[in-house]
Amino acid sequence: MNVGGEVPGMASQAPAGITGPSSGLGFSDMRRKKMSEEEFINFVGNDLFKGNFIGRAVAELQGPELYKQFDDQGAFDMAEGGEVDSNQTLQENAFVIPADVVGHIGDGSSDAGAQRLQSYLGMNPQQYQAGGIMAGELQGPGGGMDDLIQTSIEGKRAAAVSPQEFVVPRDIVAELGQGSYDKGSNKLYALMRNVRKAKTGTTKQPAELTRGLGQLMRTAVA
Repeated sequence: MNVGGEVPGMASQAPAGITGPSSGLGFSDMRRKKMSEEEFINFVGNDLFKGNFIGRAVAELQGPELYKQFDDQGAFDMAEGGEVDSNQTLQENAFVIPADVVGHIGDGSSDAGAQRLQSYLGMNPQQYQAGGIMAGELQGPGGGMDDLIQTSIEGKRAAAVSPQEFVVPRDIVAELGQGSYDKGSNKLYALMRNVRKAKTGTTKQPAELTRGLGQLMRTAVA
């Protein structure tokens, strides 16, 4: 769920007297997307051949055929190897704040950002987690946009989230909206936009890195 946002749910208004975590939620499964042909070609040219001219040329000329051969042999199934199934589920009408926003709130530290969010929202993630509900900063394999943590939305549909994302439980969303999930979500969307604007000059989420680190170290920024 690397773009973040409101977790789908039928209700727009919180029921009267909603408080704290719920329990008795189910589980589901979703697989991560495999490496694309473009990602494979970039990997071969930039990482295996260190971005040199000959290696890059080989990757571009032979990459599509190599990708097809590996794909036919099931080699890219390994892309799913880092996934984990969570024993916690997402609540309908909860809200997921993306990892980049959490890091920005903490001035580069996701942990600091999560602590700042917890303090402002007055929430104790452990209280929800004890009932099998995702809340607070998420921990798991991969990066902040990899969606390797497999879960479900109250057992009704599959969902995938990433480490360093921050889950705001639905009762907190309702509190922010004075009883309205929609109004609470709108405030959190505004938070996402304004934090990104303040830190990066744009309201858009940064794209995933597609070039190898070796190439990024050698290529001057225009």
